[in-house]
Amino acid sequence: MKQTIFRIALFLFVLTGLAVPVGGAQALPGVETLSGWLTLEWGDARDGASAMKAFLTTDSGERIQLAGDLPGLRALDRTRVRLDGRRDSASTRTDGESIFHVGSAFRQDGSESAAAPEAVSGSNPWVSIMCKFSDYADEPKDLPYFQNMFGSSYPGLDHYWREVSYNIVNVAGSTAVGWYVLPKPRSYYVYNNKLDFDRAAQDCTAIADPYVNFSGMVGINLMFNYDLDGYAWGGSHYLTLDGVSKVWSMTWEPPWGYESITVMSHEMGHGFGLPHSSGSYGQTYDNRWDVMSDGWTDCNNSTHVTYQCLGQHTIAYHKDILGWIQPGEKFIASGGSQTITLERLALPQSGNYKMAQIPIDGSSTNFYTVEVRQKAGYDVKLPGGGVIIHQVNTERERPANVVDADGNGNTGDAGAMWIVGETFNDAANGISVYVASSSASGFTVTITTPTPPPPGAFNKSSPADGALASVSPTLLWGASGGASGYEYCIDEVDNDICDNVWVSAAGTTAALSGLVENTMYFWQARALNINGTTDANAGAWWSFTAAQVAPDSLEPGSLYPGAADNAHTRRPAFVWGGYPAAASYLLEVVETAYCGTFARKAIRITTSATSYTHTRDLRANTVYCWRVRANTTHGVSEYSATRTFRTGNPPYVPALSVPAKNALLTSAQQPAFNWGNSTLPSGTQFGYYELQLDTTNSFAGPVSFTTTPGDINDSDLTPPTAGFPLLAHATTYYWRVRAWNNAGDYSGWSQTYSFRIAYEQPLLSAPTDGGAAGSLRPTFTWTAVLGATSYKIQVSTYSTFRFNAVNMTVSGAAAYAPSANLSPNKTYYWRVQALGAFGPGAWSATWSFVTP
Repeated sequence: MKQTIFRIALFLFVLTGLAVPVGGAQALPGVETLSGWLTLEWGDARDGASAMKAFLTTDSGERIQLAGDLPGLRALDRTRVRLDGRRDSASTRTDGESIFHVGSAFRQDGSESAAAPEAVSGSNPWVSIMCKFSDYADEPKDLPYFQNMFGSSYPGLDHYWREVSYNIVNVAGSTAVGWYVLPKPRSYYVYNNKLDFDRAAQDCTAIADPYVNFSGMVGINLMFNYDLDGYAWGGSHYLTLDGVSKVWSMTWEPPWGYESITVMSHEMGHGFGLPHSSGSYGQTYDNRWDVMSDGWTDCNNSTHVTYQCLGQHTIAYHKDILGWIQPGEKFIASGGSQTITLERLALPQSGNYKMAQIPIDGSSTNFYTVEVRQKAGYDVKLPGGGVIIHQVNTERERPANVVDADGNGNTGDAGAMWIVGETFNDAANGISVYVASSSASGFTVTITTPTPPPPGAFNKSSPADGALASVSPTLLWGASGGASGYEYCIDEVDNDICDNVWVSAAGTTAALSGLVENTMYFWQARALNINGTTDANAGAWWSFTAAQVAPDSLEPGSLYPGAADNAHTRRPAFVWGGYPAAASYLLEVVETAYCGTFARKAIRITTSATSYTHTRDLRANTVYCWRVRANTTHGVSEYSATRTFRTGNPPYVPALSVPAKNALLTSAQQPAFNWGNSTLPSGTQFGYYELQLDTTNSFAGPVSFTTTPGDINDSDLTPPTAGFPLLAHATTYYWRVRAWNNAGDYSGWSQTYSFRIAYEQPLLSAPTDGGAAGSLRPTFTWTAVLGATSYKIQVSTYSTFRFNAVNMTVSGAAAYAPSANLSPNKTYYWRVQALGAFGPGAWSATWSFVTP
């Protein structure tokens, strides 16, 4: 009979090193605070080496490698974070990607990190992009190989992940494209024996972009035709693709990474956020029960003629953190001796528990997991079957270590498989697991743990004591150490006891509804476990008042009845105060004759915002009343106070003409603008036109110009005008116009037109103008134009380029070498223009040269 004592050394994760003062304190010299998206990549080498890297992508697009306690950062993977630390200038890479030593790390909202990764469910399609280094022509596998790899039948990865996740996750809709030739050689992407993840990801996705709708994808496999840095990599990466900016699941695969589908299963596991597991021998790839560890030892048990070695399932701990084991399928030991039946993890045949979790000293980060593994489904690959136990410490790089009683380094022999009659003992922590009996697809075990103390102290957080809340508030409180559940009580009697009933809560929050307006309520939360209860805030009850008040109407106008303020426009902007529980607001506007009843509404619109600008003209020089009310999930509020305003009598909205909508301007960086004359209502005098120009259609920071006062026919703007900027090449601009009268009334804005300033002209460099070419196949070079994706070059014996010896489009590089000889002893003329999204640009100057 097998007996073992397994002693635990608690691992304390503390981000050490730097403390950044807050408030008005002076920061330490050299301390820097960064914000952005944190992502992790795990590396797996064929020789058994492993690696883990962390990166921060800032909002400006800078990508920074992080150093420090990387296992601690795992809890922040794929979240927006704030990091305090120092850059190590001595470690700056040659490409400018710096190393940042992390002193402290928080989520962007300032909260401390929570367990990672996030749950994964539903459709998760991946695209595999086959990319060739420009200096390697090999195509190790054809396109059907990659397309079929994700098939829904055995051994396709859609079939695999459906089985592993109990059909909670699928990768249906996955596809593959390529091969595509990268714009650079391998040395650009792999240098100093390191893979530049971002260069490889940016260029490989960019070259596939015309053929892939990335917005429908969750993950991206980058398949390369030559070895990378010795590793296959899996994890996540922040990119903007097809207008979607997010953290993408991503792998970087050398040929050996996709030749065996077990490696792809492993790297996609990293893509879902899973770390490695291991034995307890300091190795990474020695847990034969987990595809996230040893995927090679037992390949003779499960192989395929095309996709070679197949992956086994991942362990229960990993399935649990991805949300594939439901709460009712997970047993958490709570003290004393408890007997349960565990169902096998692969292809379960009953509704029994899929796993047990045994806290060590009440910890939620240090515990054992117990699972049953049998040779079924993809688990046919396993070395055997039985009860498998892992010791998990969530704050280390490989959280789960398989328990191996004989300590011989082999996690696939009898020392790691607990069968009927055997007992696992951790005497130091008072924990034992006895395997009592077996069935065709499971085992019955008796788990013994110490009786826990009552739940630890904790506090309520919202609504704050004495707060004014909505009639549907959400109660929030902190976590209690050792709690197995929570209850709350809400009462109308201020006596510090629950006169109503205690209600079970799903976690540390409870959403209320149906409270009575302007009523004070008293509330308390308590934590429970088998040894007792603990009240929040050391027993102190809190109060709040449920109030559903009307929104405040702010502008335009005066309170009704009263004098009407002049809105100076026929398209006023209405603004009101927000209401805490509002899902939307109803705005109503009537002419003054109907202010008492709000009949015959001029405007009646529902919006989720707390402002609204009308898009059509109201009657000119007319008094209106307006009001607003909030719509909530539990009803509507009272109407706000009614306000009045008088519309202006401005000129009518102008119509734009030049530059035309989406025009491409190749020669003007200070274009002329023209629009139709506005129409002036009788009895008013024209003021001026106002033109706004901006690089965004929201006009958040426009440049504004006005025309000659009093001249309604002055409906154009022709630079040079004082203050008119020199517009940038390869840029889209937006413009609009409105008209004013001399009383300060203004029309609505015209339509918004956009135009583009084309690429600048390339500057020719060789062959030199008027010089002699040294060859009948001279190399033509010119300066690269920012943003251009290709160039057109024309070479002709005619200065008018009537007939061309060369008329070519050149992709990428700003150079061209003819493939055929030019005629000897001839004068040739040549010119170049930039092509792309802002092209074609203007032709360069025309140069000439003479062939030998």
